[in-house]
Amino acid sequence: MGAVAIGALGISGPLLAQSNEPIKLGLLISHTGGDAISGLNGKAGVTLAVDEINKAGGILGRQVEIVAADDQSDPTAAVNEARRLSSQEKVDLVFGPQSSQRTLAVLPVFTDAKIPQISTSGSLEITPQKGPYNFSVQANADAQGYHMAHYVTDVLKAKTAAILTDNGAQALSGVPYIKKYLEEGGATVTGVQEFPFRSEDKTAQLLSLKSGNPDSLVIWANTPEDLGVLMNNLADIGWDDVPLSGPNATVMQAASAAKIADPNQFDKVAGVAYVGWTYCPGDDMTKNPFVEFKERLKAANPSNYDSLLPTISGYAYDGIMVMKAAMEATGGTDPEEIKTWIENNADKVATVSGPMKASAESHFLAGREVLTPILNPLDVNEQGLFKRADCK
Repeated sequence: MGAVAIGALGISGPLLAQSNEPIKLGLLISHTGGDAISGLNGKAGVTLAVDEINKAGGILGRQVEIVAADDQSDPTAAVNEARRLSSQEKVDLVFGPQSSQRTLAVLPVFTDAKIPQISTSGSLEITPQKGPYNFSVQANADAQGYHMAHYVTDVLKAKTAAILTDNGAQALSGVPYIKKYLEEGGATVTGVQEFPFRSEDKTAQLLSLKSGNPDSLVIWANTPEDLGVLMNNLADIGWDDVPLSGPNATVMQAASAAKIADPNQFDKVAGVAYVGWTYCPGDDMTKNPFVEFKERLKAANPSNYDSLLPTISGYAYDGIMVMKAAMEATGGTDPEEIKTWIENNADKVATVSGPMKASAESHFLAGREVLTPILNPLDVNEQGLFKRADCK
């Protein structure tokens, strides 16, 4: 589904300045490097959105042109490309980066240039003060931590839990909130450990946490490699019976991680998903926005659809549609007007992942209300939706 029509919003903005020049969209993602899998899927979602927009006549008569930029999965490269996009390419808006470290690195560049930006980053260090023109379609670490902890306390009824995260900005910023929500739910935290991105072994950290004999393990691994290795290490030390609660990345990366680890191990894994990706038995699946989106994504990518992760592509698509609605409503690409409109009207945009919302205090478009815990991210129904953990 695309953005709602401006007339339906009851908003009348000035007409876009008379111009046949395309609207330039910088695509600042990892075309190469360790995070290229996220880049591949983000690109698929953005490209589908742009193709649909252009076929429908563009944004108030102007076509959208994608300007590719490779951050190489590296913050320094991201900054260099951000400078090129802003100063040389003079893009009107940007999608990306797709990690908190790289987003934090480029925020000063796009803030100084006053370029509206949609990222997929969840670190709580990313604030409207640091990035006034940045909005993220990724749920922040607080919102994800809330659901991760409540799965442990409300669904598992566990009284103790250990926490293992990578050393990324998003995961580390979430640890205090996970601990807070676990303790509020009556669970004692028996230990906290972290590991470097894409470390080849997490046995030492797991053995330390296992010694505390927790009832459950809260994990935060943002790459399929780390999730797969973690699952293998749990089996190696004979701790693969511990129930796991993971973030949004667990849901999005599980299929890739299952190529590294035994898929049967995911029976005890729960994750946090956008409600648009989920179902309970008996739900009406007709005209489900995410299912319809996946059909369009498949039609646009017939040769490589099976290698795509529609969840990542889906919220990338949503981000572009939110920005489209803002430009149509305000009549142009003015950053201040776009910022203010999204803060006040994001919830009026039809999205495939679930209801988005922003405010002057938070530019994370996916709050708690758009998230829900799901069971076994490898177990999906015939439409490819994840089963919610709170189904009656």
